[in-house]
Amino acid sequence: MPSPSPRRLPATAVPRAHSATPARGSALDCRTLRFGDYRTRAILRPGRGPTVLCLHGWSDSADAYRPLFRTLSDTDINFIALDFPGHGEGPRLLARPARVLPQMTDFVVAAIDHFSHAQSGPSLRADRAAGHTANRHSNRHGPAQAQRPMQPLILLGHSLGGRTALAAAAERAECIAAVMALAPAPLRLRAWLRTVAAERWLIPRAAALLRLLPDTLARRQYLRGHRRTFYAPETVDADVFARFAQFCDARRMADYTSGLHRVGGELGDALDLRALHMPVDLVWGCDDRLVPPAAARAYQARLPQARLITLAQCGHNPAQEQTEVVARQLRALLVHARR
Repeated sequence: MPSPSPRRLPATAVPRAHSATPARGSALDCRTLRFGDYRTRAILRPGRGPTVLCLHGWSDSADAYRPLFRTLSDTDINFIALDFPGHGEGPRLLARPARVLPQMTDFVVAAIDHFSHAQSGPSLRADRAAGHTANRHSNRHGPAQAQRPMQPLILLGHSLGGRTALAAAAERAECIAAVMALAPAPLRLRAWLRTVAAERWLIPRAAALLRLLPDTLARRQYLRGHRRTFYAPETVDADVFARFAQFCDARRMADYTSGLHRVGGELGDALDLRALHMPVDLVWGCDDRLVPPAAARAYQARLPQARLITLAQCGHNPAQEQTEVVARQLRALLVHARR
């Protein structure tokens, strides 16, 4: 069966977070949202323009996009950032034997189905009160909901959120106008990471040790390692990092560590991207120590339309380390999506 053609982004009539949204410079709004069977925290930057659904990386939260929202506060873009399952104030991840990546994709597909068909009149607060109850598993391979007029979205995802954005866009290509993936999790792990992912002793015991440590000590050690691994020097947004730290108690950090072990074993799973014919931007930091820019080649081989944008003096978090550049590239992608 031929893949559905991507919908082009109209200049107007896109979904909005509020019924009477100010055009520019809106303050950020943090609230709990429901869609499908999911309940999660969202950070909204309401606008009358195109809707950008923002997906963070592993062990992060929706707060990761605050610098980008502030930088683009003079635009009409309607931003929605969500806490993933198992992160921030998102729903719980199912334990083994359930796989992590399909759970993440199900979550994003449900969000796409909801927000691409959200009416521009009623507010999201009304949707929350109504308590939408669709079966997330039955929706996964079925058509997107058609009760309301469909308005295409732009997906913006970082690391695991970038890979998940591409996977969800492949399932809902008719609902997506464009995708920007910031250092998406690789289609194939580097050799040393494959060894770590396959190792059955070290990571589970490291996670168990974190659970035994006092919260203050566990947090200090975890954040030190996170900062060194994920960022280039002197590029950390202090406010975002402080918000990240608020979710880092010993239990949560242990869950992140053991969960990353599960994810590493799933990254080699097949990812069918043939349905993606919309514009795709791949944005990578030249100093990314976790997922080097060379990992982009595997994506480009599957996405011939994808543009690769590399950023100097940038590690694994382009939206926080080179916010102005990412904002500029996002503006350009929105223009491309309207053509």
